[in-house]
Parts: sequence; C-alpha cells; structure tokens
Amino acid sequence: MLSNKSVVKPSDAATLDMKDEYWSLMSELLPVLQPLQIVTELLSAESTPVASLVYPLMWKLVSVDLADKADDIAAVKSVKGDLRRGINDRFKMTDQETANHPFVVATVLDPATKAIDAFPDQIKVQCCEVLRY
Repeated sequence: MLSNKSVVKPSDAATLDMKDEYWSLMSELLPVLQPLQIVTELLSAESTPVASLVYPLMWKLVSVDLADKADDIAAVKSVKGDLRRGINDRFKMTDQETANHPFVVATVLDPATKAIDAFPDQIKVQCCEVLRY
C-alpha cells in the first residue's frame, strides 16, 4: 500500500518501497514475533488477565519461544537475545526478590498454575519460604 502510486506520491513511494532483503528478514523474524503477539493479547485481553499467568508466560517466552536455535540467522539471534534481556530486566526473572512479587505468590498458590513446568522450581521454593514466615 505504501508503494502504491495511486495512493502515495511517486517520489514518496520510491522511498517507502521495501527491498527484498527486508521482506526476507521480516519473514525470518515472524516466528519470533508471533509468541510475543499471543502473550500480549492474553495479558491485555478485555477481561482481566489472571495474575498467576504473568510470570509463567514470561518464563515460557524466555526459555522456550526465545531460546536460540541452531538454524537461527544472526539477526534472529540478536533479536531473541535483546528480547530475553529485556524481559529478564523488566521482570527480574532470576532475582531472589522475585519470590516476594504478588504475581509470583499468586502463581505458586493458584491450583491451576502451581504445577506449570516453565516456572523455575527455585523461585517456587523461595516463594514458599517467604510465605512460611
């Protein structure tokens, strides 16, 4: 649409037209972006998302969906690494203090989510220790 000369001025259309290499890169990044879209939709649904799903979804993203694969091209590895670091920084996934976070406590106590494998056992144990005191 951006390069359609009936919609955009011809001089602007030439600068907006994407090169084949960019289309190729976008198709390589699509499998990385799809899980992010799904998690975003789940956590920003019209109905209130369940607090006990936030951290398990983030752990699944980091450990499964954004894990490096042998056939990843350099750009995909770079994007995955940046996303993993961003999620880890924002959600403090491995910090000791994460066990005190209300969403983590909700995850550990919620019968529907406490058995989720994608959530690290060390955080579950720390959370239970916090709850005992």
